[in-house]
Amino acid sequence: MDAVLVDPLCALFEEPADSDNLGLGVDPAWGSDAGCADHEGHHVHDYDLNVLSVPDEQNPFIAFGLRRECMSKKRGVFIVFEGIDGSGKSTHVRLLFQKLQRRGFDALSTAEPTRTSIGRLIRESIQTPSSQVPPEAEALLFAADRLNHVKRLIEPALAAGRIVLSDRYVHSSLAYQGERGLNLEWIRSINRFAPRADLSIYLDIPPEVGIKRMQRRKKTVFETLTLQQRIRELYLRFVEEGELLLINGNRTVTEVQQDIREAVFNLLKEKELTPSN
Repeated sequence: MDAVLVDPLCALFEEPADSDNLGLGVDPAWGSDAGCADHEGHHVHDYDLNVLSVPDEQNPFIAFGLRRECMSKKRGVFIVFEGIDGSGKSTHVRLLFQKLQRRGFDALSTAEPTRTSIGRLIRESIQTPSSQVPPEAEALLFAADRLNHVKRLIEPALAAGRIVLSDRYVHSSLAYQGERGLNLEWIRSINRFAPRADLSIYLDIPPEVGIKRMQRRKKTVFETLTLQQRIRELYLRFVEEGELLLINGNRTVTEVQQDIREAVFNLLKEKELTPSN
């Protein structure tokens, strides 16, 4: 496997070596769609954004001079990956991150929900139907977690000229809490603080394929065939409205990654973002 450059900032959030998850895209060993936690309790990168909720003089971003660099650097690029459970988001975020690093780009990867106290509350609430909170509360929890994520990680990194890859973002709230019957415009309104991604990739797979891929891991309240079908319908609606770029995820990893890289490097060329070394 190709070596991955370790960012000293990312290393602040790196997990123990025996963890299945990833601290901000540093660990080249992570990337399976099994065993990690994301928006529905799977594939989350296990870093703690509580570290970032500190006074500015103690903030790791400032310690590494990111705020000082913001005045002279070109703004970075924000790329988001969306999809139903088992769609391969985590694997492809990892592969893209490694490719960007090898090309010399200053990139980091992250995910929602975060490992803050809010993110932990979210994961606890979606493990069983009895623990699930009302959909309005669920949407507000995700929005609060996202606000901290944006203000303490995403925006400073973009201002410093970095490429930010996120495994889930606003469209996950629209699809998953929208499936629970919430008004989509209301969900958008409580997330209006969130900067728009430069590219939002939707990895499309049949829900039956996703369910099969998830057989070896603990299920959440969202992981039923019926719910995944309805969630996919919402995602396809966003594709039709031009909000997401659809890439067929029901192919080999190599084929899917090739399409992802083509879209991403075309965007970087358009943004005139060049390698940092």
